[in-house]
Amino acid sequence: MTSQHQEILNDEWIGAIDEGTTSARFFIFDKHGNIVSQAREEIPLITPQAGWVEQDPIGIINSVNSCISRVVQDIYSRFDTSNISEILKGMNEH
Repeated sequence: MTSQHQEILNDEWIGAIDEGTTSARFFIFDKHGNIVSQAREEIPLITPQAGWVEQDPIGIINSVNSCISRVVQDIYSRFDTSNISEILKGMNEH
């Protein structure tokens, strides 16, 4: 296993969802509190009449899922995965 793969296995990360009125965000922090990756997605708002604002729960879930997916893709793209079998083997042994 390469040192880069070992570094991935030893990292401790925390994921956090921030769901607000107009957007959802997902962050990955390292053990020192630094942002490793983040994504933001608008949440569709419904205005059935003047002065009313509603959110579709499915729209919230979709926005959060999209953020998580984009962050995972971003982190995954940073690492050499040409030897994925070694990474998986190391994860099983870790």
